[in-house]
Amino acid sequence: MLFKIWLFFEQNGFGVCSVTAKFFGLRVKNLRLFFIYLSLITIIIGPLIYVFIAFFIKIKNFFCYSKPSVFDI
Repeated sequence: MLFKIWLFFEQNGFGVCSVTAKFFGLRVKNLRLFFIYLSLITIIIGPLIYVFIAFFIKIKNFFCYSKPSVFDI
């Protein structure tokens, strides 16, 4: 049972990289490494962008001072 599932993914799932590599004239190994690196970069950049945006929103109040409104008095 497990072998049939593994064989199904081996024949259908991993063929995507080989067909794409053949289409672009690349080596399959290089294309798979590119996909791995791209996924790692995507995982790392998302939280970094979130932290930078949160940091700049937090320090915005120190630099941009707004006058109190008449209704705040």
